[in-house]
Amino acid sequence: MRTLLRARLLIVGTGVPPIEDAAMLIGADGRIEWVGTSAAAPRPEAARVVELGPATLLPGLIDSHVHLSFDAGPDHAAVRAVLDYEEQHGLLAARALSNAQMALLSGVTTVRDCGAKGLVALRVRDAIADGLATGPRVVACGMPITTTGGHLHYCGLRADSESDVRRSVRWLAQAGADAIKIVSSGGNMTAGSNPLLPQYPAGVLAAAAEEAHRLGRRIVAHALNARSIRDCFEAGIDTIDHATWSLADGSVGFDAALGARLARSDTTLGLTGSGIMRQLLTDTAGVQELRERLRPHRELLALGARVVVHSDAGVRFTPFDQFILSLHVMEVGLEAARMQVLQSATAHAAVALGLADEVGTLEVGKRADVVCVESNPLEDLNNLRQVRRVWRDGRVVVEDGRLAAPAVDDAR
Repeated sequence: MRTLLRARLLIVGTGVPPIEDAAMLIGADGRIEWVGTSAAAPRPEAARVVELGPATLLPGLIDSHVHLSFDAGPDHAAVRAVLDYEEQHGLLAARALSNAQMALLSGVTTVRDCGAKGLVALRVRDAIADGLATGPRVVACGMPITTTGGHLHYCGLRADSESDVRRSVRWLAQAGADAIKIVSSGGNMTAGSNPLLPQYPAGVLAAAAEEAHRLGRRIVAHALNARSIRDCFEAGIDTIDHATWSLADGSVGFDAALGARLARSDTTLGLTGSGIMRQLLTDTAGVQELRERLRPHRELLALGARVVVHSDAGVRFTPFDQFILSLHVMEVGLEAARMQVLQSATAHAAVALGLADEVGTLEVGKRADVVCVESNPLEDLNNLRQVRRVWRDGRVVVEDGRLAAPAVDDAR
């Protein structure tokens, strides 16, 4: 059955002004058939009409960097501990599904898992896609590719040479990974790795990107220093996440010439609004520190680069139901307009994931991934906390704070 939604406001997500007194027609196939004002809306026979009153409709949020099998513990050791036992793959899958559902309850309809133990994220993806459980759309990278002793080695595929890396990309593609994650620098979560220096030379990164693209996969890289960012860009990596522009001495630098090249390219830069960043939102001194840390991202945004905010949910202090705080990190840290922030977490994120033809905006022909909130988030992003209902592929998956059953025909 087709469904006609009516609400006071609809945010399309392309950057155009919101539609007031809006309506959207969802086809029986779960795709959007019409968007506009309620007065001009078609009145198809046998369509269900859903009156949402003073609510706002907007595209489903996309969190493009999460770790579903992590548990967002109080420190790095606690997060790593849940991955230490090979016999716990069943528990990891249960945790991953629970985390995915927490994200969905907060209005996140698509996540990209950027590194999990074994093939857990792929199994959770498949369970949701097959209707065995309600959850967001999961784009799964499988295990991250890293060096021996490198960042995330405890849940990664260890690859030290160009041939190792190519073999790992092929193995992941054969296993069914939707995208490839490579760890181009050390990370703070992994003792013994060095976040201030690259783990892979540009040539090895280029081999990974070439192999991923040959197999029809996009590739995302973890990069915590300026050298790694440059190497990833030169290698043709699609998305460079974290992108903190740290120098070898630990200070934060920014290469304006490289930034201009990034802005002219199709490369996406990931802004991480994790718990560590969120803690800086609480007072004036913290906000000043946040803005200094994120100065490179602010300059990239001003240059016109595609900056996408993500949560890194699952790492310390970063639960899956608080993506709104990551959006606040972008709003405050980059002094970004709220429409920019929403587009970063919807339309631009869809481009980064290769899903721009399917989701990210409320346009005709796209999948009806829709969030209904009580009030306009363009007035205050905190209004995104007031989730009334969520549709995924045109089906209600969240209503009044509860998950809907995955296979009920009349759930719309």
